[in-house]
Amino acid sequence: MKKVYPYYEVKYAVDSFVETYGEKMTKDKWSIVSKPCKKCDNEFNSELRNSDERFFYKTTSGKLKKNEDYLFVERQEGGKLTKGIYQQLSNYGFEVDKNGLIIDFKKNVAINTNTESIHSGDEIL
Repeated sequence: MKKVYPYYEVKYAVDSFVETYGEKMTKDKWSIVSKPCKKCDNEFNSELRNSDERFFYKTTSGKLKKNEDYLFVERQEGGKLTKGIYQQLSNYGFEVDKNGLIIDFKKNVAINTNTESIHSGDEIL
């Protein structure tokens, strides 16, 4: 049985992260994007998205659409090294695979209040 991608649980955590560290992300030239992924549909139970009302939304014109997106980390040219970005996200509680897909968010991770360590991607001890 395929796993269910926790899009909204991860999105909530991403929104909180971006609210706090968005300026630093921009400076370090990386972002988190929401986009469809056919390969991910093979790994996760995408059929659930056809019946779960959480995956439907109304457009401004009133049309009902299905959310087929996954959340990815994207590094822009000349930006912070991927390893540093993934470490920073890991320190905050995100699980990211080698393709940049944010797989999950661990809610009970103790987050270091020393923002310098989080910003620089240093390992929290």
